[in-house]
Amino acid sequence: MIEGSSWEGRAGPGQCYLRISIKPLNSRGMLLAHVDLGAGVWTTSDSEPQNSATIRFLTEYAAVDRFAADLEQVLDSKREVAVLTGFTN
Repeated sequence: MIEGSSWEGRAGPGQCYLRISIKPLNSRGMLLAHVDLGAGVWTTSDSEPQNSATIRFLTEYAAVDRFAADLEQVLDSKREVAVLTGFTN
């Protein structure tokens, strides 16, 4: 799992702007990716962002490996984007 909030630290406890979680789905090596994206200001008492999106999709280990390598390059300013692709079969 990868989680992040704003760089300015505006998100309070339990508030997250981005969360990517990947877990095994079946014995054939399929993985389930679950991505939560939040934007806006938290103004409700239940710690939910005003604007949010959630997506779940199937992926595989090779795609996660590519994403991890690309994400490291993004963090090192050697690449602009890192994309986690879904299962294409």
